[in-house]
Amino acid sequence: MSDAEILKNQSYDDYVRLPGVRVSDLAGFKRSPLHARYAMLHPSDDTPSTIIGTALHACVLEPKKFLADYAVAPELDKRTKEGKAKWVEFQELHPNALVLRNDEYDLVRGMANAVFEHPFVQSLVALPSLREIAVVWNELLAGGRIKQPCKARVDWVVSAGQTFVIDIKSARDASLDAFAKAIHNLSYHVKAASYLRGLQAAAPVPNPRRFLWVVVENSAPYGVAIYEASDGLLAQGEQEYTQWLGRYSECSLLESWPGYPTTIMPIDLPKWAWKAEEVL
Repeated sequence: MSDAEILKNQSYDDYVRLPGVRVSDLAGFKRSPLHARYAMLHPSDDTPSTIIGTALHACVLEPKKFLADYAVAPELDKRTKEGKAKWVEFQELHPNALVLRNDEYDLVRGMANAVFEHPFVQSLVALPSLREIAVVWNELLAGGRIKQPCKARVDWVVSAGQTFVIDIKSARDASLDAFAKAIHNLSYHVKAASYLRGLQAAAPVPNPRRFLWVVVENSAPYGVAIYEASDGLLAQGEQEYTQWLGRYSECSLLESWPGYPTTIMPIDLPKWAWKAEEVL
């Protein structure tokens, strides 16, 4: 494997086994190295939300794989003898399938159909693209003295005269204000910056790639919005990414993952919580 490379046809499990730190591994540094390290050593289990999100990605980006990998569970009363027998039969027919309930399957298909019906997405689907790719590269830290392996899994890269890097997101509310809050709370801009850095390292281009979020709501009528990361947002994301990465490298080198400061710290309300006359 070269220092920077785009890897195709990698399953998620294959991607996880690749060497390198992911931006999701670094997100805990928003709180402290202690929290980041704990999250790395104790990955969270799937939740109903992440199960739907994973299925949505498969349905939108790899529809043939979605049909092959997923199965809809029959509606059975597994407390009865007949229900138990039919459930065993279903498991034998789909031994390795990822199983969705009927309502989950309908939800995923409804969200995916809404994405495909968006006119901008329709303009892209037939164009040359890469989907669900792994990107590996090295970041140079400490003035170039430390080479830190990094990796990312990118949803969709589309060549349309210019290059779009697209991240598919599901959300309760896809409105502008709500998704701007999600970007901040979930550090989506940091992830975007890391993707662009990795892609540029692996496949340099003279003109900057454009980063888009395709956001679909997870309840009917499955509203879809498409947002482009501004230059300022990407610059902020890149700054946070390099700070977290530097902290990760330092903690790894020292084998020390400190939590909150051990000193007594003064505290007050945040500025936005003060009444105007109190601030004055």
